[in-house]
Amino acid sequence: LPDCQLPAPKGVVAGEETHFVMQLLNCYPQADVQVLPEHGGIIKRTIARGGGVWESPRAPFEVTVGVKARLPAPDGKVGRTYFESPAEQPLHFTMGSEAVPEAVEVALQSMCRGEEAAFTCPRAAASGGAASLVPPPPQTADTVELELSLLSMIQVRDMTGDGKVMKRRLKDGRGEFPVDCPIEDSTVRVQYRVLDAESGRQLLDTREGDGAAAPQEFQTGMAAVPEGLDMAVRLMTPGELASIHAQPPYAYGSRPDRPEGLAEGAEVVWEVELLDFDRTAHPTHLTAQQLLARGTQLKEQGNLVFKQGMNRHAVMKWEKALKILNQIFDLGDDPQQAAAVDAVKASVCVNLALAAQRRDEFSEALKWANNALKEDPNHAKALYRRASVHAFLHNHAEAEADFRRVAEIDPSLKGEVDREVARMKARSAAADRQQASQWRGSMR
Repeated sequence: LPDCQLPAPKGVVAGEETHFVMQLLNCYPQADVQVLPEHGGIIKRTIARGGGVWESPRAPFEVTVGVKARLPAPDGKVGRTYFESPAEQPLHFTMGSEAVPEAVEVALQSMCRGEEAAFTCPRAAASGGAASLVPPPPQTADTVELELSLLSMIQVRDMTGDGKVMKRRLKDGRGEFPVDCPIEDSTVRVQYRVLDAESGRQLLDTREGDGAAAPQEFQTGMAAVPEGLDMAVRLMTPGELASIHAQPPYAYGSRPDRPEGLAEGAEVVWEVELLDFDRTAHPTHLTAQQLLARGTQLKEQGNLVFKQGMNRHAVMKWEKALKILNQIFDLGDDPQQAAAVDAVKASVCVNLALAAQRRDEFSEALKWANNALKEDPNHAKALYRRASVHAFLHNHAEAEADFRRVAEIDPSLKGEVDREVARMKARSAAADRQQASQWRGSMR
């Protein structure tokens, strides 16, 4: 059959008529059986379900696993075992390290801690490399049954995708991952140690000598701590203890809060415990007024970090603000509140236009300026921002039109507008003279 997940027996030609003589030797409840179709037809049968939080290991998690590998028995019962890890010495390895055959890795990704399951797979999937902890099955085998027990796992996350921030969970927290994590910007309370990654020397302990110091409190997304620490804390649950290894530019660098004795640009390890955090209500649970207040708060936070030179953090805040504000629909017949929402959205778009212009992304800057003017066609700052981008792109007619419109809307800006238009025309004239000079030179 085209959708059959089992390999064809030897001697069977695909597409030819085939007759089967079958005897049902054993069967299992449908709820306990699952086909993993994307991995060569591996079939899973749950023996004992795991407990606690549902989370499956993946690279680079560290796992401890009991493994029993056997050949299927002709009578459908338990076949001959060709490998079994000792009960007192289960296998311990890092997911993705090729320490076990592909089938074991794939199987574990469908399991949770404490679960026990049997997996039937083709022989090739159960055969690992020369350094595999599980030996290959006999050459005569077509299929193999792997009985796995996921005894423990340590969550290890590559936070940046390039190994520059690695988070390793040392102690489980309370609640479920990720619903009980401070993923969204929020106020968190933590205690942590700072260690030099190269020497392992402790440089700072926020608990101080007697361990009774007050928790460290900070707002995520505001660059209050190095970025590596900020991003890792967001994926912790209250009570969790984690080790975070950060390389530049996610460590301290030249930050003023760099611990004494840590070289500028050095790698760092934080051993951090998340004590608790202020939960932010999901936008679907907020009223229009609360959404407006939340969007305004995010805009102001973005303004603050932008003034501190942290443009990327500011852009993230402003984009979150727009996402919140765009969820405001139920304004009833309150034109005043609708105008307030439009005003904040326009202001955020102008800020995003400025940030894009600072990055020399002029088409992006024009987009955001135009979005601001959709919210408020008479927004002087949006017109001014668009005019300055047009001027840089040598769209002089469009730039002058926008500059003149700014002066009409806000006469107090007329002097500044006149100076900008004069500077633009002077730059244009200078460019024309230079081009003419180059052209005359080429004709000699």
